Amino acid sequence: MEAVKKMDPLEKAEEHIDVLKSIARPKFIVEVGYGEKKKDVVDPAKLRQYLESEGYCRYKGKVIRIVDNIADFACPNSIYRHCIGHVGSFVHDGFESLFVRVGESLLIKNKGILLGLRECALEPVKHTRKAANYFYRNGVVRVTQGEVMELLEYTEIEGFIWKVDIKEREFSFIDEKEVNKGMFYLFMDRTSNTREHFKANVTALGYAIHSYKDPSEPKALIINDENLADTGNPEGGTGKGICVKAIKAMVPVAPYNGKNSEFAKNRFAYQNVNRATKVISIDDVGRNFPFESLFSVLTDSLIVERKHQGIEEIPYKESPKFVLTTNYTIKGRSGSYARRRFDMFLNNHYGPKHRPIDEFGNEFFHGWDGREWERFDNFMMICVKTYLDQGLIEYRSSDIELKVLKNETSEEFWDIMEEDGFGRIGERHYKTELLQRIKDRNPKPFFKTLSFRKLKEWINLYSQFHGLKVVHSKENTRSFYEFRPKVKDS
Repeated sequence: MEAVKKMDPLEKAEEHIDVLKSIARPKFIVEVGYGEKKKDVVDPAKLRQYLESEGYCRYKGKVIRIVDNIADFACPNSIYRHCIGHVGSFVHDGFESLFVRVGESLLIKNKGILLGLRECALEPVKHTRKAANYFYRNGVVRVTQGEVMELLEYTEIEGFIWKVDIKEREFSFIDEKEVNKGMFYLFMDRTSNTREHFKANVTALGYAIHSYKDPSEPKALIINDENLADTGNPEGGTGKGICVKAIKAMVPVAPYNGKNSEFAKNRFAYQNVNRATKVISIDDVGRNFPFESLFSVLTDSLIVERKHQGIEEIPYKESPKFVLTTNYTIKGRSGSYARRRFDMFLNNHYGPKHRPIDEFGNEFFHGWDGREWERFDNFMMICVKTYLDQGLIEYRSSDIELKVLKNETSEEFWDIMEEDGFGRIGERHYKTELLQRIKDRNPKPFFKTLSFRKLKEWINLYSQFHGLKVVHSKENTRSFYEFRPKVKDS
């Protein structure tokens, strides 16, 4: 009698697994009917439950996926591909064919399943008035006003983290001497005239990458050349773009070309902005950029309209900050403008004939080793800490203020006020005479249509520059102004 061969336990287990695989099915594909009418169908309710088990949910009207507390936006196409990948992992090839036939209709053409996803129970980690968090592969750097910076574990953070906020590099604290060797630190040092200038620019960068928005400080950061230009041939090349790249290396940025973007007329202007965006950068804005077109978005909610989609309103405190660069001066120094702008100035250490690459030998941020990134990251944390501790520090320079005044008004106006006696203190100066003198001095069409209202603005700017009080009044029908010394408070 032939002996019965005993099956190896491992082989038996593998055979059992093969049987299970042959009958296994995706949770959202079920059998319906009986006998010959039995067939497989996709159950929409079970499909929604499956997606929720995979981390899909809705946040502020958008579908996102959260895995291990890390969130990313999910579009219908990516969700469809995820499901195809799942059904394709089963032995029965009929499941994949079935889902290919109906999945597009369920997830892409119709929105019922995605609209029915549960609302996210978590909120993203946000910066506060006094603290900021920056995410690296090995932990979270927390910068807090008045406290020592620390590197935390991800488990110590409450809320989900946007995937785009996580930098694909590690962080470690290094000493100040090592930080000061960094390329970006040296760049910022060499584009500053004094330590006060350097500190002002440090706080400006800290402000830009601290995403908390204070309603009392709704300012756009404007990065200027110290040699402000109001001519047709600005040189540029001082390194403003490097500052923007530094900001991009720290927070998610939506970039715009200042020469081609219409923020007042184009209702889709902000369609590239989402809830994870921390900064909107508008690069290389022109001489006549209408800064007032940003007034409402700097102080109120940001309305985002995307083509073929609905309108999304991002509340003020969750909307991005604005960073602009320009080779010209962005005009506007009245109270409404001043409340909404903070100017950062780079000196002319670099220019077309002496570029940063000529000095450092390589491009910024490209090909940096781990040590250079450590120096950069530590310096940027110092920028945030300085801003949190001391706020925005304005750089005051009489040379810059004079250039700003001349660009806000005109070279001719300044010369007339200084040389022709229209700026003397304690005398009545009649506006018709001043206006005629300006028009005679400059034949450009703009000056021919210069109004008394604009002239009054110029006179006020002149008085502010010299620290004077100005009185506007009339003598009979003739308007005049008079400069007086400001009385200091006792």
